[in-house]
Parts: sequence; C-alpha cells; structure tokens
Amino acid sequence: MPRLADHPADLGSCPPHTLRKPAASQEVLADSVASTRQSQRRAGAGCRHPRHALVLRWSHEAPFTGETAGRGRSPWSRLDVCGACEAWTRRIPGPWRNEDVPRSRSTIRPSIGGARAAGGLEFQSHVFAWFAARAVTGQPPGLGLGDDVRITSVGSETGLPLDDVGAALSNGGFVLVQAKAGMRQLARNAADLRQAADQVVAALIDGIRTTSGARTVEAGRDRLVIATNQDGSQAFDDLGKVCEVFPGPPVHLPIDVAAPTLAQKRALSTFLLTIQDAWSAAMGREPAEAEIRRLLDVLQVVRLDFRERDGVDLLRTAQLLSGCAATPLVDRPLAALIEIGRATIREQRWQTSEQLRAAVRQRHRSATVREPRDWLRALPRAYVGRSGPEIAELESAGAQTVTVITGAAGCGKTVLAVRVARDLAVRCPDGQLMIDMRGFDDKAPMSTGEAVDLLLHQVGAFVSDREETSEARRLRLLKILKDGRFVVVLDNVADSRSVLPLLPHGDASKIIVTSRRMLATLARERGVGSVEIGLLTDAEAAGLFTALVGPERVAAEPDATRRLVAACGNLPLAISIAAAQIAQMPGQRLARIAIGLTAADDRLDFLDLGEPESSIRSVFSWSYILLTEEQRRTYLLVGAAPGPDLDLAGTCALLGSSQAHGLLRALRRRGLMQENADGTFAMHTLLRDFATSLVGLGHLPEQAMSEAHSRLLQHYVRMLKEPEGGDRWLEINLDRALAAIRHGTGGRHKAAVQEIADALIDPLWYRGRFDDAVSLLRSVIDGIDPMDTAVMRAYFLRLLAISLRRAGSPDDSVKCAQKALRLLEQEAPNESGRARADCHYIIGVAMATEGDHEAALGYLRPALAGFETHGTESDVGDALNSIGWSLAMVGEPEQALIQCRRAAVLHERVGTARSLAADLDSIGYIHRLMGNHSAAREQFERCLNIYRESGYKPHEARTLEELGDTAASSDEFLKASLYWTQAEELLTALGHDLTTIQAKLRTANR
Repeated sequence: MPRLADHPADLGSCPPHTLRKPAASQEVLADSVASTRQSQRRAGAGCRHPRHALVLRWSHEAPFTGETAGRGRSPWSRLDVCGACEAWTRRIPGPWRNEDVPRSRSTIRPSIGGARAAGGLEFQSHVFAWFAARAVTGQPPGLGLGDDVRITSVGSETGLPLDDVGAALSNGGFVLVQAKAGMRQLARNAADLRQAADQVVAALIDGIRTTSGARTVEAGRDRLVIATNQDGSQAFDDLGKVCEVFPGPPVHLPIDVAAPTLAQKRALSTFLLTIQDAWSAAMGREPAEAEIRRLLDVLQVVRLDFRERDGVDLLRTAQLLSGCAATPLVDRPLAALIEIGRATIREQRWQTSEQLRAAVRQRHRSATVREPRDWLRALPRAYVGRSGPEIAELESAGAQTVTVITGAAGCGKTVLAVRVARDLAVRCPDGQLMIDMRGFDDKAPMSTGEAVDLLLHQVGAFVSDREETSEARRLRLLKILKDGRFVVVLDNVADSRSVLPLLPHGDASKIIVTSRRMLATLARERGVGSVEIGLLTDAEAAGLFTALVGPERVAAEPDATRRLVAACGNLPLAISIAAAQIAQMPGQRLARIAIGLTAADDRLDFLDLGEPESSIRSVFSWSYILLTEEQRRTYLLVGAAPGPDLDLAGTCALLGSSQAHGLLRALRRRGLMQENADGTFAMHTLLRDFATSLVGLGHLPEQAMSEAHSRLLQHYVRMLKEPEGGDRWLEINLDRALAAIRHGTGGRHKAAVQEIADALIDPLWYRGRFDDAVSLLRSVIDGIDPMDTAVMRAYFLRLLAISLRRAGSPDDSVKCAQKALRLLEQEAPNESGRARADCHYIIGVAMATEGDHEAALGYLRPALAGFETHGTESDVGDALNSIGWSLAMVGEPEQALIQCRRAAVLHERVGTARSLAADLDSIGYIHRLMGNHSAAREQFERCLNIYRESGYKPHEARTLEELGDTAASSDEFLKASLYWTQAEELLTALGHDLTTIQAKLRTANR
C-alpha cells in the first residue's frame, strides 16, 4: 500500500518556531490510507478512482498559539492529493478534532455512532470505560484474543480506520471499534450499518499504518468490532454468534456452515450483502470468498447493554476497580472511567493503562475531599419520627428513581422529604438539592425556567449566557442529573405539569416530590408510586408537643395537654404553631389556654403567629383559592355540615346533587378530604373550622347553608322511616344523625330534629351512652318553642329525666320529672293522664335509686293507679316491679316477690322482653335477700339471656355483677370472679365507672 510521508514536504517559509509537526500522544497512534481514500471517495471534490495513488502533503495555516490550542485545533493540515488528477480533501489529524472539509458539497454518510452524533458520545464513553476498566484491572479484552493478552492503552478519534474507540494490546495488535448507538436494525439499506461496513472494509483492504510501520490486519492479534447498544435488534446477537465461530469452517465448506440457525443465517446473509456493497464501492468489484473469510476472521459484532450493571460482566469489573481505587463504593470508579472516556473522546487522544489507573485513583481522592452540595433545609429542632406502612415505603425509596409524597396541608410532607433525602445522601454524594416550587403559596408558582436556573445554580453549573435558550438549559440540567448522583427535593408542587420537565431519565439521581395533590399524570407517564401520609398518631402528636413545650410543663397539666393536642387535630404544623404561641405565654396555665379554644374561630386565631407560613388560615387558603366555584361550594357545605363524616347518600342530600361523588373525589385529590375504607368521606377538624369560619364571613349565603342542612335532616328522617333497613341504617349512622340534631335544633328544622331525636334515644340507652342522650335532649328542649304543646314539651322532659337517672344523676332526674308533672297539671290537666302517671313513675324510680324507698312508694302507687286507668299492661307491669323492688328494700320481701311476679306475668303475656328481664332481675335479687341462692341464680341467668339477645349491654353488665354477688354470697368466689371479670370487660367497653366492680374483684382474689 502507499506509504504516507512522515514529515511535511512543503512548509515553505514558515517561521522556525512553527516548523513542528504535531506529536502523537502515544507510540501506538495509527493512521490509514483508507481514511483519506474513503474521505476522498465520499467528497464532492477529490478523486474517487480506486487505482489513483494518493500523495500526502502537509500545509501550515497559522502558528500553534494558545488561541488555537484553546479551540482544540491543530494549525497543521493534511492534503490528501491524487497523484493522477490532483483532486484533494483536507483532514485535521488527532490528537485534535478530526473533520473532513471537502472543497465542494459533501456526500459523506453520517456516522451515527460517532463522537459528534446525538447520543453517540454517551455510548462511546461507556465502550471506552468497558475497555479502560479491563486495562486498569489487568483483565483480557476477550473477543477471542486469548487470556494472556492485555490492554495497554485506550483511545479515540486518532485517524484509525475504525476511529470511534481503539485499544492497543500487549501482543502488538489493536481492537478498533465502531460504536453505533443508533444502529437498531440489521438491514442492508440502514445508513449506520453501511457506514460501519465501509470502515471495516477500508481497514481490511488498506491495512493499518502505525508509527513503527505499515501492516495488514491480522486475525491472530487484531479485531475490528462493530458495537451497538441495547436498542439494537436481536439480529446483531445472532450475527455476533456467527463471528465468534471464525476462524472456523474449513475452506472446502461454505461460509454459512458457521450459522446453524435460521436467524443466524438470515443475519449473516444481510451483513454479507452490505459488505459486498462496501467492497464494490472501494475496489470496483465484488469480494472473493477468501476475502470474505479473512474479514470474518477479524470481525466481531457485539450488542452491549449498559443499563444493567452485570449485563457485560460490569459488576465483577466494578468490584475489581474498587480494589484498584481503594474505595468501598462499587460503582464510583466505573463512573469515573465513563467521565474520563467523555473527556478523552472529546480531546481525541489516548490513555495508557497506568494513566487510567492513576486518573481513577485521583478522581476518588478528589471525590473524597470534595464537599457535597447540600441545599436541604435543616430538620426542625423537635422532630418526632413517624411509624406506619407509608414510612416503610419511604424507607425503601433508594430503589426508586422518583418518590412522590402527598398529604394535606401541614401534615409534615416537607420534613419527611428532607429526612428521606438525608438518608439518601450517602448514595447520592454529588449533591442534595432542594427548591420550593410554590405550588401552594401566597406567591406565584415557580416556572420551569426559574426552577431550572435555581437547580443549575445549586449544582454550580449556572451560566449567564443570553445565547443559551431556556430549553438548552433544561436539557443541560437533565444531563447533569442523569450523569451524576444527586438527590433532589421538589417541594410544594402544584401539579404534574410543573415537575415533569425537571425529571431526568435514568436512575442515578433520586427525585423526591411533595404535593398536596395526587399527581396522577406524573404517576401515569413516569410510573412512579405515590405515598400518602396522614396525621400523627396520638402518641406521636403528644411526643411532638412535649418536645416543643417542655416535659415539665406538660407533666404538670396532662389533661390540658390532651385538650390542646386535640385542638390541633394531630396536625404537625398546628402543633408547632401552638407550641410557639404557648412559648410566648410563659406564665399562662395550659388549662386556661385550652378553655379558650372551644369555637372554630378561636382555634384558628390561636394557630396564627402573624406570618403566612405560620398561620393555619393562610396555609389552608392557598388550597382554597385554587378550587373552582363548584368545588368551593362543596368544601364549604361539607366542612360546615355536622358530623364526623358523611356517607355518599348523605352528601348527595346535603349538596342537592347526584354528582357528589366526583366533587368529593376532587377535594380528596387536593388534600382537603379523606376517603375512608367504608366509602365515607371525612374532613380534618381544622379544615372544618376553616370552612365554618368562611361561611361565617359570608363566603356561602346563610340561606344556602340552611337549605342544605334541611335536606340532610330530611334525608335522615326518610332513612329512619324505612320499613326495611331503618334499624341497620341507624346502627351505622347514629353519630352522624346525632351531630345533625345538635347542629340544627330550633328554627325551621325543629320538627325534623324532634323526630330524629325521639328515634335516637332508645339506641343511645341501649349502648349505654347516657351522657350523649342527656346532651341531645337538653339541646332539643332548649330549641322547643314556648308556644308548642305542653304534652310535647313534657315528653322530652320525661326522656331527659330518665337519661339523667341512668347517667348517675337521680336528684336532677327527680327535678326534671317534677317540672314535667307541673307543666302537665297546669296546662293539660284533661289530656295527659298517662303522661302524669309516667311522671310519677319516673320520680319514684329516681327516688328508689337514691335509696329513699318510702318516698319512692309514695310516687309509685299513684303511678300504678294512673297506668291501670290510662296506660297499657306493660306500663302496669313496670309500676308493679318498681313497687316490689322498693318493698324488698324496706323489709317486705314476701310482698315484694308477689308484686314482681305479677309484673313478670304481665310482661311475658304482652311480649316486652326488656321489661320481663327487669322483673326477673328483681325476683332474683329478692331470692338472694331471702337466702335462696340457687333460685336467685336461675332468675339472673334468665335475665342475662334476655339482655344478651336484645343487645342491651349496660344491663347485661349489671346482671353479670348480680350473678357474681350471688356466687360470692354462697362462698363461690372463683365463680364470682369469673362473672365480675366479664362485667368489668363490658363496663370498660362502655366507658363506665369501674371502681365498684374492681373492688369486688380484689375481694374475690383475696
């Protein structure tokens, strides 16, 4: 082949200090006639005749000054001149940039995998790192070259025929790689495949000329490699398996014997057709079979997947690199080699294995001493760790590229994100970045451009360049985040659109996003999971309050502390504001502070430190102002509505719309509602306070609120009247209905309120919720108009008297019943015979409860007479049983037994089970007084069965206690202890006083 001149031949009159040929960076620097010949043939100018000889000339354009060196270009140019026709092209050789500059329009095929191609540099740098890692660790290069061969240096863009990446070997050979990141299809007409074929054919035909002389490509020590990435089709793997066979089939066998499968034959056939095209273009004829075999002997086709760390034995290589670099971080030396590869490829030079090893170690030392960029907020001085499944999800965030934390305003998303980011800092040593996107703020949300500039500033890469577009800056940021290992907190995000442009591809950096909204689009497009955090548990809230206020002050007033924490609704932001407020009142008792937090506006005023970020009103308002008009109306109606939560049917009634579900879901997505597991919707107490405050300020007309509440009450009335399912509905909705009555007593709602209240009293008694019954009836009575009938007013007074007695206030019960009796006697003497008898009965039972049985009998006997005239048999039985009880208490057990048995006969005949149970209880007690313990036990057990069947828990507990007393009277203390233990469990569940039953248990245990 023609020999290239070693020195410039026509330097003319250049100054002496400029008469220097650029020195090669390594002794292995090679060049090829094929490079110039291919450039000439592809150019619009220059000779394309295969037989014309080329003559190399050097020309000098300008002195090699600092200015030209700074641009990375050599002042020396090479003219490849055809000796026959004087056609020429100009090339600028390595170690500087290598660019063909034809004298007319270029027709050169683009090298998709080259250093200047989009995406090519990244793939080339990974290929470089693959060979460089083996050079550093002393591993063989593979590719069928033998286990005793080592890589001595790695380089790129040096004028070699295959000039993307090259490796010089210890056996004097070369591995020359065309790294084609964009080569996806093994097709004859694929431009990138044709380009690769041109290069390998040129190398095979013209050979390699090194600084020590020219030689042909040899199968024993050289390899020409075509490499593509994971985007390449499976056909490249099939072709690579065929190439591994060579040198293989004997010359008397056809080439396709090396391809045993149909897929391999198809891949080989396509590739050979492409090689024939390249050979014909270079030599003017098709290649002979021997020439094809010679090419296959030195060719390797590989498809490298750098996404998986062990995809091409990278894990083992990285571990060996860690030993060389003396660092425990497995993947950092490999990342350093990728960075070195980028720089080497850009600068078009070579690196020896020793230079690479020293560079890796130096970069490790630099990384060790470099201070990471930490822009995270400081954690608050008092921080209480959370527990629960959502925290476990966040602790595994290291395995996720993007983690989204959602939740209501003030629930601690930012603090939790900072905590997670600090935990990830060890895995992300390049920096910890954080910006407030102002999605919910009194200022305008942060734009993408502003966020990009701020993040670039935090990583130290912001450049005030007016010529760089905002999109270019964004792409530069994404490249930095993709190549480095950062943890980035994007706090207070408004929606998915504001954060999607800031998310890099790849998993090197970790992104943590916080938002009040559920970022559904982000989850759909990027497949990220969302962790929704709720309120603090009672223990966590108490712990945070104690840490902020001080353990001494909390220990001095535990009850007031509980009330204050409850007023904050276990919301971390509210607790921290309350603690700061309390700190400004060092002499104020906590109990006095808690007393002033009964109304919604009082609580909101207390949780306001005078600055927007420290005011619950302001923080909530940033969510409210982003709602649509319909969503605002829904928020106000639901927030100001009574009850702990609402089911879907109740919400539809409240809103007067069948579209309630969609509106509630919209509020939930914005962190203003919570959807419970049973399908009901709840709102945080402080969000309710905020809604109530806005309604009071006129954000919703009073008429609209009143009509909505009327619709809700009428819905409850309809549900209670349902012939089937009414009892079950009440079982589920008792607390909701109770709250609605308390909210709507008096005015236009009183009829519905009285109807619902009457239906709720018995269920409240059944459940032992006597205090709730008292509170409910007091609110109903306060709302009764004085012009209403005396019978109706007296009816609710009697219910209140019964509830007071059962709640443990017999004296108040007597007064209330006497008030009802006077009302009836004064205003309805001719209409209320049964009601007056009922008043006498209630007063007598209350007096008997107080222990004044003589006075009780003075009311119970008139009650019996009244019931016999105006009442029912069940009423008569009730009076007889009460008379019998009081007779037994005054020392007439025989007469008492007669009266109670008469009552039991009446109640059993009319089928009033609970009244029969009361009779049996009295009979059992009288038998015990008379010393007949077996008969007493029999009656009590019958009574217990009735209460258990009816679900009347308070009386079930009382009967179990009586059975224990009966057993103890017979000295059966073990049996007594069993009965009393069951009674204690029921009373504990009901929230009743345990003093008496626990004293009995202590006696039995002794």
